[in-house]
Amino acid sequence: MAKDTSHPDPVPAGSLARYRQRIKQLESENRWLRHELSQHPDAPAAGSPLAMLKEVSTAIVSELDLRRVLELVAERAREIISADTVLVPMISSDRREYRYVAASGKHAEEILYTRLPIHVGMCGWVLTHETPLLYGADTPFALDESTRWEQGQASALLVPLFGKKRIIGGLSALGKAGGSSFTGRDMDLMTLFANQVSIAIENASLVEDLRNALDTLEQRVEARTAELTAINRELESFCYSASHDLRSPLRGIDGFSQILMDEYPQLLDGPAREHLQRIREGAQRMGQIIDDLLRISGIVRSDMHSDPVDLSTIAHRLIARYRVEDPGRQVSVEVQPDLACQGDTAMLEEALDNLIGNAWKFTGRKEDASICFGSRVENNERVLFVRDNGCGFNMKYQDQLFQPFQRLHSHHDYPGSGIGLAIAERIVKRHGGRIWAVSVPGEGTSLLFTLPPAARD
Repeated sequence: MAKDTSHPDPVPAGSLARYRQRIKQLESENRWLRHELSQHPDAPAAGSPLAMLKEVSTAIVSELDLRRVLELVAERAREIISADTVLVPMISSDRREYRYVAASGKHAEEILYTRLPIHVGMCGWVLTHETPLLYGADTPFALDESTRWEQGQASALLVPLFGKKRIIGGLSALGKAGGSSFTGRDMDLMTLFANQVSIAIENASLVEDLRNALDTLEQRVEARTAELTAINRELESFCYSASHDLRSPLRGIDGFSQILMDEYPQLLDGPAREHLQRIREGAQRMGQIIDDLLRISGIVRSDMHSDPVDLSTIAHRLIARYRVEDPGRQVSVEVQPDLACQGDTAMLEEALDNLIGNAWKFTGRKEDASICFGSRVENNERVLFVRDNGCGFNMKYQDQLFQPFQRLHSHHDYPGSGIGLAIAERIVKRHGGRIWAVSVPGEGTSLLFTLPPAARD
């Protein structure tokens, strides 16, 4: 359905009072019409206009498809007052024209979707004056600018459709079936029907606006997804290109520096050898950064598997490896049993390796070092944590904690590339979780995170 069939834009504040008064008038008019129509002898009878009005109004109000609502309004209005033709004009959003959005009866297909200036014809008169019109042989009405289907009509009946804030359109009945004329009772029925279905039209318009918005959003999401996919492919290509193109000259810098130091020691004094050593360390450091960038890229773009993961078992295995690699340290480690989740085993092991490894490193200067891997419940949610009593950090720098290559401590005091927590954070987020830290300088750090629970059989 075209856009101009939806409810119009907000009206100026000065006009709202007039339309609020009009709504009260319509409510009063509805009550009066119901009372008057109920007094008619055939009102309770099955198949009577009033019974039909009640039945079709209920059906229309329950419908949410705008096109179907408008079609039903035209069809049922024609049945209720026995009209040859019923048209549904709706005012455009700029309120400069109206458009026939539904039609039923004679010449309906010829008239449907016609656009006319707001002042043209009997419909235009009703829409601009916001007043019903009962046109007949004894009712003078200037038809100078009327449409061709309105000319020559012996009888016509037109009523406005009022929305919550202003007039939104109307109902136009042309020609009474059998050649007779529309009556005041037809006017009452049509007015009551219009008042009842106007809310259905507005509701359906709102639903259509929402659907259009969702369709537009889906198209934008698809376009953005395609754009991001292309960008990711370019980044992936860049990473591999950087890996290949940068590694070779870095290896050359490191290798030739080593050759100079090994084969020409008599030509190099102490400062020269120190400079070469710094060159080698810089090249090796750059190589490590390239490796770390590729690791992050791999985490972001790699496929994920979903399996039950025993985190407690993984933690025990990691701790055992740290003890073998660093046998001189005495670290008290507690691992809570039966910690499990759902996710990619390899990714989660890498994340846990970085989190526990972080705790192992930053307790390196503690004689009574301790690490705990466990869980607790916060706000009805399980929160996993790796807690240590290491050096800690100032919480005002917490935003840097999970950023690649952002270090909160000196590289000489605590060596590392500053990439481990960034990798852990990306793995947790890929699993739909979140991660944060709580720390006190000199007292230790707790790295807290959430993961989906293991699926039940």
